[in-house]
Amino acid sequence: PTTSRSPPRQALCSSPSTDRRTWINRPTVTTWLGSINFYMPTGWVELYRGKTVRVPDGPTIEFDAPVLKRAAVKYGRGIIRALKLAVTIREAAERRGRPYEYEIEVSVGETDQPTTLVEHHLIADLLIHGADEVTGLGDKLVSFAARFIGELEKGIDYIGDVATLEFSLRDHAAIARLLGPYKPSLHSGSDKLSIYGPLARATEGRYTSRPR
Repeated sequence: PTTSRSPPRQALCSSPSTDRRTWINRPTVTTWLGSINFYMPTGWVELYRGKTVRVPDGPTIEFDAPVLKRAAVKYGRGIIRALKLAVTIREAAERRGRPYEYEIEVSVGETDQPTTLVEHHLIADLLIHGADEVTGLGDKLVSFAARFIGELEKGIDYIGDVATLEFSLRDHAAIARLLGPYKPSLHSGSDKLSIYGPLARATEGRYTSRPR
């Protein structure tokens, strides 16, 4: 995949729920969630392959088959699990008579390799839209914790080049504004004094930080 800077433009890759209903083609949420191949959701390849997204004030993202297949292996189970849990949370809120009083944060920050911009867009787009308006998180996704570049160890300051991190955070924040908006989230954020300023600048103050 390739990413590059571009002038602000409307995103070219839209993700309407009708596309996903055609792709999934399942009669119920339960059937859909139970039928997807966790390791290789080939529908991802067909849905995104060859698409280009020009993120306003951010990168241009191009999807190709290899990166989509890697993302399916790397994140497939987690995405499906998150969608299942979101359905459970929504149903519990409805039973309590409070169908709108909940929020969802998703973290993929424990992976060995950083979350690429292509992966961020793919994960968030799939989570927000799901197969349709029933399975997607929609505006309930309030924050997303990617695995950022550098090292975020507990109890010590950030290990890595802060300027490079800030540039990367700007691109991740641009994706979050386009797809949500939701807040980029920094996990293991305690004691990271050197990056609080860059994080605030990159996200225009719209971020969350977890101390764990």
